[in-house]
Amino acid sequence: MDTLNYLREEIKNEAKDYIKHLLRFKTIIILVYLLLEIFVFIKIGRSNTLMAASSLFINLFILCSLVLMFKDFKTTLKIFALSIPLIPIVLYLLFRLNMDKYGDVIYLVYFVVFIVNTIKEMQYGNIDFKMIFSNKKFLRLSIVYFILTVLGVLSVINSRYKIDSAKILILGFVFMIFFSLIIISYKKREDILISDLIFYLALGVAISGIPDTLIAFYTIITRNNNTHLYGALGSNFMLGYTILLLPFIIFNSLNRKVDSKHYYLYNLLMVMEVFILVTQRSRGILLALAICFFLVFLVYRKRKLKLLIIAAIVLSSVTYNVIYRPEFNELREEISTNPNVTLNLFSKNEFINKILQQTKNRRPIWGLTFNIINDYPYYGIGPGQYRYYYLEYGGDILRSYKDAHNVILNITVDFGIPFAVVFFFSLFLLWLKAFINGIKSKIDSLERYLLLACIGIFCFMAYGNITGQAFMTFVPPISIVPAFILAVITTLMVIKTS
Repeated sequence: MDTLNYLREEIKNEAKDYIKHLLRFKTIIILVYLLLEIFVFIKIGRSNTLMAASSLFINLFILCSLVLMFKDFKTTLKIFALSIPLIPIVLYLLFRLNMDKYGDVIYLVYFVVFIVNTIKEMQYGNIDFKMIFSNKKFLRLSIVYFILTVLGVLSVINSRYKIDSAKILILGFVFMIFFSLIIISYKKREDILISDLIFYLALGVAISGIPDTLIAFYTIITRNNNTHLYGALGSNFMLGYTILLLPFIIFNSLNRKVDSKHYYLYNLLMVMEVFILVTQRSRGILLALAICFFLVFLVYRKRKLKLLIIAAIVLSSVTYNVIYRPEFNELREEISTNPNVTLNLFSKNEFINKILQQTKNRRPIWGLTFNIINDYPYYGIGPGQYRYYYLEYGGDILRSYKDAHNVILNITVDFGIPFAVVFFFSLFLLWLKAFINGIKSKIDSLERYLLLACIGIFCFMAYGNITGQAFMTFVPPISIVPAFILAVITTLMVIKTS
């Protein structure tokens, strides 16, 4: 009990420190905030009340998060991890205001602040890149990063729109490598910082799912129709990066020992995720969630009833939503008129046929993508270029897909086969080593996070290769959330893997 009280006080003191730091700059924050709100009002007036109301919170978040990043370097890391999943909400507002060209500026500001604070920390002697060369596993990771960067640059050089590809490579890949190397080289990188990074990242991910969830509940209540957003804030994209962190949220809402400080907050995040997930209609996420809950159950069995209740609520809701998708109308009618159809579904051939039928919308895209890869096998077409080739290779003009809707195919078509082989083979080796280390770890140790990372990546690959997932969006509003989360998780795996 004394430990819990101490941890609660620690959170309160951390919050007080944040508020105290913000109050030091209250005049600047208020002035800039007022200028931004005046600008928004001039831009949209009363034409879009919802966007104007959203800007009240979004502009305040941007200013406060940027100011907090100057508090100290540990705070820089935590606030940066919190902000990356939330920046697309800011960009969505700019997109609706026809100001999406300023979206890159938002990312640039956050990156510049991060780099400035990193340079200051290097001057204090707290970041030492020599640590990379003195540790074999860090050195191996750096070599993989170097090879991938070279192949990525070659892909950009050989792309049709080089500036566009270069921007995407820097935004969604190079800076992720930089962030990873900074964490590895940080001398004050203790276990508590790793726990805090995962928590702040999970907090940002949970909040980023709120817009889609509000739209879904609103349309269910007012129109009796389960509708979701598309793009960077849409359910399909959001679910991909959510499933990467969901094992951590579930585990820490059950286990109060690994991250005791945030135990109650993780329970709040779990409640948020339940509300986010129960409205979803994706067939891929239903499979990924079932795998996720089952594997987390194997990892931590101490609070089985709580986990089973959460799993039952989420899986039953998503199953109901999936069954009532338009694609299942014909099957439901067959079952209602002929009960034997249900029994036939469980025969081997019939089950496989039904599964294949559910991929009928994806198969043409994948076939088209294989044709592109066949023509550009070595360096790909360049990151973010798929939308230009889709129609050229006979794609449906009414759909105009921006990516291949498959994790492996996305990487291969953008960067080429050599890049994809190095990337996925390295990820598999790291996953395998982390899994072995995680199995050997104590149930209440931070090394247990290795198993959670393995579950997250496994579920992400299951979802991303069925429903379709890219590591970033390529049209405004731009989101790099999946790439950033994968960078943080794989860095954690490298650090904690012996």
